[in-house]
Amino acid sequence: MIVVSIVGILALIAYPSYMSSVRQSRRQGAINALNTVQLAQERYRATNPTYGSLSSLISTYGVANLSGTTPDGNYTLTITGPGGSGSPSATGYVATATAIAGTSQVSDTAGGASCASLSVSQDQPVDSNPVQALSIQHACWGR
Repeated sequence: MIVVSIVGILALIAYPSYMSSVRQSRRQGAINALNTVQLAQERYRATNPTYGSLSSLISTYGVANLSGTTPDGNYTLTITGPGGSGSPSATGYVATATAIAGTSQVSDTAGGASCASLSVSQDQPVDSNPVQALSIQHACWGR
């Protein structure tokens, strides 16, 4: 009985730490996918008058492991115009990886910031709240 209670206590301590590590690993997969999008966008923009949509990047370059979701299936990927609406333009785009509802990534946090949605523009990681952008960048992106 003592052994069972000791194992139970250890499990209560270890499980949250384990899940945090799993979420951080999955978040890195989303960051890698966004980096792939950034590289594909620059390649696309070099020969086109605007940045490309997700479907145009996939059809033009057949970007490996790039679709509407991250390779592990925990985030959806979208590309919009500057400011997060419309289509990509000649001046910019915003690529976003959003945690899929029902996955543990929805409750992913780092340094008190929610990492359930990660965005990147043609310049850098972005956040809807510019004041929080640097803290989000450092906490979620690990930069």
